[in-house]
Amino acid sequence: MTNGVTWLTPIVAVARRDWAVRRSYQFDFALRLFGILAAVATFFFISKLVGSAPSLEGIEYFEFALVGLLVLNGATMAMNTLKGAIAQERSDGTLEMILSKPAPLWAVLSGTLVIPAMFFLLEAVVMLGFAVMFGSRFPIGGVLLGVPLLLLTLASFAVLGLLAAAFIVLTKRGEPITFVILQSTNFLAGAVFPVALLPIGLRFLAHLIPAFYGLNGLRAVLLEDAGAFDVLGDIVFLTVFTIVLAPIALWVLARALRVARVTGTLGSY
Repeated sequence: MTNGVTWLTPIVAVARRDWAVRRSYQFDFALRLFGILAAVATFFFISKLVGSAPSLEGIEYFEFALVGLLVLNGATMAMNTLKGAIAQERSDGTLEMILSKPAPLWAVLSGTLVIPAMFFLLEAVVMLGFAVMFGSRFPIGGVLLGVPLLLLTLASFAVLGLLAAAFIVLTKRGEPITFVILQSTNFLAGAVFPVALLPIGLRFLAHLIPAFYGLNGLRAVLLEDAGAFDVLGDIVFLTVFTIVLAPIALWVLARALRVARVTGTLGSY
C-alpha cells in the first residue's frame, strides 16, 4: 500500500460515514436553505437603510455584507466541525478507538471536514444565487478566483479549530477560542462594516486576523472585478498563516490527547 493510499483511506472512510449520517437528516438542508434566504433578504432590506455610504467606496452595502455573511458562515463551519467531531466522538465513547487506528491524526480530522465543506460550498452557491435574484451581479472570473480564496480562508479557520479542539479535549466543554475568533471576525475583520470606521488602534489589530485578508480578497474579486495579481497579498498571507500554524495546532492537539490518555479522561465526557 502506497503512502498516498494510506492517508487517503481514513479521509474517505470518515467522509463516507459523515455522508451516511447527513443523508438521514434530509429536512435539515431545506431548513438551512430557508435560513440563507432569510439572511440574504434581511441584509438586502438593511442596505436600503444604509444606502451608498462613503466608507464603502462605491460598493453597495448589500454585496459588502453578503461577502461578510459568507465568510462568517464558513468560519463557523470550519471551527465548529473539528471541535464538534472531537466532542461527539468523546461523548459516544469512540474517540479512543478512532485514535488507536494506524492513521495520521491530520487525515482523520481532514475527513471530518469533507462533507461539511462540500455542503458549505453548495450553500455559498445558493447564497450568491439568491443575491442575483435580488439584483446583484458577480463576474464569472471573480467567482472562479473567489473559490480558492474562500478555501484558503476556510483552511485558516480550520487550523484555529484544531486549537479549539485541543481545549475541548482538556476541558471537556467550554473553550474560548471559537468565541474570540468569530467575534473578532464579526467586529474587527470587517464582516458587516468597513474596517476604516474603526479607531486606528483597532484597524491595526484587524490586519492580524486571517479573516481580514479573506474578506478583502473576496470583496475585491467579486465586487471590484480585481484580478489574481490584485489579491496576491491576501493569498500569500492566508497560505503562509495556514502552513505555519497547521503543524503547531496539530502538535498542540496531539499533546492534549496524550495528556488526556495519561490522566484517563480521554474516554470520559
